[in-house]
Amino acid sequence: MQRTQIQMEAARETWFSFQFFENHPGVGEVRRYLGAVADAAGAVASLGRGVLPERRFLSQFYDYASQLGKPGLYPGLLGLLG
Repeated sequence: MQRTQIQMEAARETWFSFQFFENHPGVGEVRRYLGAVADAAGAVASLGRGVLPERRFLSQFYDYASQLGKPGLYPGLLGLLG
């Protein structure tokens, strides 16, 4: 549960830092955003007692979200990725 909390807090912190971001995002901001999305997805996987390897990130995320009874998180994740 501690891993989940750490990932969730990291994602939330990054998300809030972008809330009032008015400049055009550069490469650094895009990397931070994608890192926050990965942290949020990792927190969901941690709740399902798993981790998300980079190679199977999306397919395993769907499995963990479904395990938790929240398969709708998968299209939400895809939406965050654009």
